[in-house]
Amino acid sequence: MLPRNPAAILGTIAHEVLKEAGQRAGKDVFDPVQRWGQLVAGMNQELKQSWLESILAPLETSARMYEVLRLRTWTRAAQIFSASRKRRFGAPAVSGTGFELWVESHDNSVGGWIDAVRKTKDGIVLSDFKSGEVLERPEGIPQKQLKESHCIQLKLYAALYFQTYGGWPDTIQVVQLTGAKLEVPFTPEECSQLLVEAAHTLKSLNADITSALPSLYESLGTPSPQNCRFCSYRPVCPAYRKTRERGKPQNGWPGDAFGMVWDINLLNDGRVNLRVSSDGGEKHTFRALSSLLLRHPAIQAIRRGDYVGIFNARVSGDRAEFFEGPLTVLYKLIGPIHSE
Repeated sequence: MLPRNPAAILGTIAHEVLKEAGQRAGKDVFDPVQRWGQLVAGMNQELKQSWLESILAPLETSARMYEVLRLRTWTRAAQIFSASRKRRFGAPAVSGTGFELWVESHDNSVGGWIDAVRKTKDGIVLSDFKSGEVLERPEGIPQKQLKESHCIQLKLYAALYFQTYGGWPDTIQVVQLTGAKLEVPFTPEECSQLLVEAAHTLKSLNADITSALPSLYESLGTPSPQNCRFCSYRPVCPAYRKTRERGKPQNGWPGDAFGMVWDINLLNDGRVNLRVSSDGGEKHTFRALSSLLLRHPAIQAIRRGDYVGIFNARVSGDRAEFFEGPLTVLYKLIGPIHSE
């Protein structure tokens, strides 16, 4: 496992505050400032108990743009609470609307929680809140556009909404903490097809897993910079390691490296340099790693000849040196994974 990104943790907290702001519209008071503080304090305590993520506590200092995200969440939550109270007390509740609305397919194989569904003068609006970056620039396209994964998610929600409530939403959109709305064009046909494909994929994956053939486990992985960059399971993913060990990394891959330790140097300040040789003959130095047990427990057991991996490191331009960053983890691995 790898530590979570602090921004992702804050995104989860922001999402919870927004959800509660909508759900508590029937109450007299909801204080997003107080609730944010409670959730952050609880998460900081949880992080401190983990050797893997204790370095992230407190989030107030480890998460970039903490203050910006906090203020945006407060503002947006207050707006949601106020608007929800007006709707709730101004008109009777409408079936198929609300916050954190559960929807699922007829066969119960695919389901999910929609952040918000409301009825407006223009019809049913289905919204998904996003706290992070929502745009991407696909290869060969000059302008940024809404991430394809977000578009697919919203279209699946639309299909699931139809199967749950018998009607299609009129609008599906991503809503940022700033309040900006990005509408996703869709047709019922493409949404229904995506749902069919999702159900088929689930059935196929379950069949492969049930067969319990080791070769199938590797085939389930689809390593790429985009798929692997934020995945917490890279240290134990054979498909990822095999892909990275085949050749020189391309742009966008995480700052990871694997190899056999051939030299260990203890520095004057107690930190450790590991010199590592990859299967391809490349020499790497894992420089100035903390020797503290709570930072890298594996470092106490590493000896010359052991196979190790470093993940989420800061990398020199020629990839000869790897430096410890706030999310860096060192693992002792069970040998290289040879390509067939």
